[in-house]
Amino acid sequence: MKRTIMLILSALAMSLLAGIGFAQEMGGATVQVMENDTYGSYLADGEGRALYLFADPATHGQGPERMTTDVRDAAVSCTGDCLGAWPAFTTEGELTAGEGVDVELLGTAVFDGRTHVVYNGWPLFTFVRDEEPGQVQGHEVESFGGVWYLVSPEGHAVGTEGMDGTSY
Repeated sequence: MKRTIMLILSALAMSLLAGIGFAQEMGGATVQVMENDTYGSYLADGEGRALYLFADPATHGQGPERMTTDVRDAAVSCTGDCLGAWPAFTTEGELTAGEGVDVELLGTAVFDGRTHVVYNGWPLFTFVRDEEPGQVQGHEVESFGGVWYLVSPEGHAVGTEGMDGTSY
């Protein structure tokens, strides 16, 4: 009986370890907090590349707690050439939250068959001109019908808190 229990526990442990390895092999994403002298704290991927949200006219004045499906769809309207400049931050495995990242705000959503990483409901993107960790060249860039913002650890667009009484 003891031997059977030991074999079962051993098999269970091996299964759990295999599952952990599988998640790593599948490309789990990491979100961390970084600092910038100009913009303060912002979210970045595990390699230190800045993460951005996209705000278009449909999202203006809409706090994340009031977002409708239509508004959220507008926020992920980046396709084709847009995705060439602003690649979606996706994952094929488990998410890891670095220090300062609110795990309650971190999640995923499936758009166009890909699992996008979202924060406070906002789909996250990187910017191709941010070639080195710590670069933030995409902040407040107007392109593809909206404005791109760094994302704060609180889940809002950096620098928009208090503008027009709302924050993205």
